[in-house]
Amino acid sequence: MPLTSLTSIRAFSPLRHRGFRQIWIAMLIANIALWMQSIAAAWLMTSLSSSPLLVSLLQTAASFPAFLIGLPAGALADIFDRPKLLAWAQGWTSIVAGSLGLLAVANVISPENLLIFTFLAGLGTALGAPVWGALIPEVTPHEELPEALTLYGSGIDLSRAIGPVLAGAIVAISGPGVVFLITAGMGFYLIVALHHIARQTPHSEVMPERVVGALRAGGRYVRHAPPLQVVLLRTGLFMLCGSGLWALLPALSRYELGIDSEQYGLLFGAMGFGSIVATLVLPTLNQTFSRDAVVLFATVVYALMLFGLSQSRSFAVLCLLMGITGIAWTVLMASFSVAVQMVVPDWVRARSLSFFQFVLQGNMAIGALLWGAIATYMGTSRTLALTALCLGISLIAAFLLRFRDGEHLNLTPAHPPFHTAVAVDPQPEDGPVLVMLQYDIQIDRIQEFVETIQPLRLSRERDGVTRWDLWQDVSVWGRFVECFIVESWAEHCRQFSRFTISDQELEDRVRSCLQNQEAIAARFFIFARPKRIIPPLQQTADDPTDQQKTNAEAVQMPD
Repeated sequence: MPLTSLTSIRAFSPLRHRGFRQIWIAMLIANIALWMQSIAAAWLMTSLSSSPLLVSLLQTAASFPAFLIGLPAGALADIFDRPKLLAWAQGWTSIVAGSLGLLAVANVISPENLLIFTFLAGLGTALGAPVWGALIPEVTPHEELPEALTLYGSGIDLSRAIGPVLAGAIVAISGPGVVFLITAGMGFYLIVALHHIARQTPHSEVMPERVVGALRAGGRYVRHAPPLQVVLLRTGLFMLCGSGLWALLPALSRYELGIDSEQYGLLFGAMGFGSIVATLVLPTLNQTFSRDAVVLFATVVYALMLFGLSQSRSFAVLCLLMGITGIAWTVLMASFSVAVQMVVPDWVRARSLSFFQFVLQGNMAIGALLWGAIATYMGTSRTLALTALCLGISLIAAFLLRFRDGEHLNLTPAHPPFHTAVAVDPQPEDGPVLVMLQYDIQIDRIQEFVETIQPLRLSRERDGVTRWDLWQDVSVWGRFVECFIVESWAEHCRQFSRFTISDQELEDRVRSCLQNQEAIAARFFIFARPKRIIPPLQQTADDPTDQQKTNAEAVQMPD
């Protein structure tokens, strides 16, 4: 069988899994509703006001909620049942859409009211956004994750091919209010469907996190994860410039091009068709070229298409340009999304995706406001051409901030190299916890050890360490002590569940420098408070050593 045929078959292989099919169909329906609502709102705003700034503020109102609740949403998605959380988000969005539909049908809507309702609907979208992406690994084998994420992205873009065309036709026949009412009904259907998702979630005995602590842990992970930082920076820079299309196209279409609602829907339908094409070619691109090369080429194509859209006045040419734009957009969004998913472990996946959405939607909101304000003075066509120029300048980042090779990270959970045997009975909130690990290094490998342990420091900090130090023993040549602090006993316990095979590889490199690779002396301390002296364990076993071992196993710290 030809290689291209095998690649095409592999591109759709995740659909063999029932859980993924359910998630994909639900996501498709949700995004069709979202696009229908977006097109109807944009067309309604152009009917209520001729100001390019007000029209662009609609995109800001839709994206800005990611600034407010995007990060807490990611923490909630890592703590609570994801389908239930998604159902709550969908319910909120449906209520808002239904209310907006009633106001629009009654013809009592104003530009200000439309912005407010768009913002409220955006809150529900921001709450559910990290949940959709975090569900994908639960219903897909790890080796098919890139294809699953590409299909996930293609579903979003397929909805762009369907939703705008439906919305444009319904607006032409019945008006925007009916579109809002239909999307509300679709949302309530999804609430029922989400209760029947077939998925497998790993059972964990580790103490559950609280929202504030989960947010801190997520922020700490991002701060100490350079590969993830590169993805976020590249995404933010692209969205700041690339958001001009979404901010300016409604005003450009209606005021300068004079197209009707059906043609406006067809423009986005052409973009959605291009997205479907991108789904078919993306696996081949990823196998043939590096992610940096794919993103660079797609950005160049996207910028050229924006410039073409700013100059063309033929509807047929506009549809062709929008189709190619859809290919470039899908390649970029899929590449950014896969880059995030491939460099983060499961325990922080939803929070990492929430940071991704925070950056993506936040820069979309800022960019829409910026380009809308500029268009007020320069006109929409010239401003759209300016966004293309800025995208070209932003390509400098492609050479300064290269994607790391995250595909070769093994983020499968592993057993940590040491465990905690305790003689006291700490509570989850007790802390901070001090961990001291003693290393006796081969004399001729001391410098190698000091350099090798630095990547392990980043690993510790990603997994919950708030302070890390390496000390040299002045009384024994070649002895070093690694000291790190964790904010609480509960967080210390969670560290062991976050340990991955890639972390184990770092540990093995450090151990290779030891005089005896099996000998690491580990000691653990909890901060002593005058009013909180931790009591000893209740001796329910005959041998205190057995009791210590039992307690260590209870807090999930394997040997």
